[in-house]
Amino acid sequence: MNKYKLIKPANKEKIFTVSIVADSNDGDYITSTEIYNESEFEEIVEELITLKKCYGDSHELEDFYNTEYNIDMPFGEGGQCHSLSYIQIHCIDEDGRYYDVELNLDTVNCEDKYKENDSEMEE
Repeated sequence: MNKYKLIKPANKEKIFTVSIVADSNDGDYITSTEIYNESEFEEIVEELITLKKCYGDSHELEDFYNTEYNIDMPFGEGGQCHSLSYIQIHCIDEDGRYYDVELNLDTVNCEDKYKENDSEMEE
């Protein structure tokens, strides 16, 4: 007798799972995972690309928390995480097929990040 069985999901639309893993404190990694339908994912995909491309280096994540964002970011016991470890995105289509999603980092210009920060400092 099997202890479990696999059931094909009954999706009516594509489902995206987004996991963001970040370093909270000296190797304490915190993960936040959210599930989005396709239209919700389309609303946040540019933020995910910006996060990965412009705030992906060590200790840059602290600057991301100072921007307006709509994605669920990981927080540790001490508050904000300081460094992004990785973003993992998967899609399950209407037929139950599972895909890895690769972000096109060429669609975002990180220079805009610095312009925003400069204008905030001037205010």
